[in-house]
Amino acid sequence: MASLEVASVRPKGSIRSYLEELYFGEANETLARLVLGTVEEIQEDGIVIGFGADQSAFVSTIDGGPDVQSLERGALVETLVRDAHSSSVSITVSVEEIANYKKWNTLRQLMKWRDEVSARVVRITTGGYTVLMTIKHGQHSIDQKAFLPGSQAFATPQEDVKNRADLLDQTLPVFILSAEELRDNIVVSHRALIEARRKTERRVFISNLSEGDIVSGVVKNIVDYGAFVSVDGYDGLLHINEMSYERFSHPSEKLQIGDTIQAKVISTDPDNDRFSLSIKALLPDPWLEVEGKLFVGQKIKCQVSNIVDYGVFLVIRTGFEGLMHVSNIADIDDGASLMDLFTVGDEVLVEIAEIDIDQRRVSLRQAVRE
Repeated sequence: MASLEVASVRPKGSIRSYLEELYFGEANETLARLVLGTVEEIQEDGIVIGFGADQSAFVSTIDGGPDVQSLERGALVETLVRDAHSSSVSITVSVEEIANYKKWNTLRQLMKWRDEVSARVVRITTGGYTVLMTIKHGQHSIDQKAFLPGSQAFATPQEDVKNRADLLDQTLPVFILSAEELRDNIVVSHRALIEARRKTERRVFISNLSEGDIVSGVVKNIVDYGAFVSVDGYDGLLHINEMSYERFSHPSEKLQIGDTIQAKVISTDPDNDRFSLSIKALLPDPWLEVEGKLFVGQKIKCQVSNIVDYGVFLVIRTGFEGLMHVSNIADIDDGASLMDLFTVGDEVLVEIAEIDIDQRRVSLRQAVRE
């Protein structure tokens, strides 16, 4: 049951200055229209209510409603400021009007702060459902009807088509999306609440992850730049560059949807609901394996893995490549294309021209056969 107290206040100082600030000041949203006063005088056509500091207001039987007649002198009374201008103040002590103000103010506050409200589905309508919300304010509770659109009743709009009848007489937690007093219209959403809960749960999950954690997950989707992997129901990104030390064109060459993998958490960002994974971080680093085994001037046979405008990439060993720049290719003539000389998969004899461990780079040149 949702609850939000709508309190009355005793204005400090002049009621006139309070009302001026209420209607014309910058802080009007923080000031209440419910003001406590004391019945000072009872007249035939109304009552005089005092607010302290020699300030008072006359409430007629017509304006104040039938509840004016039941008040006694000296009674503390709750009043609702309807309007305030430089020349007049409209105040009522109507129990019904004050209760209606409290109800709509409560609904607006619940909407503003996205507080959870319980709503029972009482009727299936065109395009959605009529629900009955139970809302508590103060010591009392009220039942308020609202409209739950079909698109907002389930986690996905498609579920509404299949499961409409199942919702009848079910109680759902909802958020209030809109509350229009003039049209007596309230719209609520169960879907928005589910999404908010999932977002909170995802943020908590990511906050509990640490860089370096080893996790198991299932590949849920593959895109050009990587794959999304579900870890305990929450998707993380496995970038294409973190899949392998080997060169390949598309993630689908390494993974398929439904594959179960192990990966290392390499970054977390709870504020943006993201975390990143790496399979490569669990693999042996080819640079550590070749350090001390390769040297400048060494001749080796390598396989062409990629051809670009500025040179040819060759696989020295699995996951370990070097670049033979166009300037290090002896057989090329001016204007000739590398594609005319080399084909991916060709085996080429090369010589190691430079090794840069810090930059993880090996430069190659075409070797002369002896």
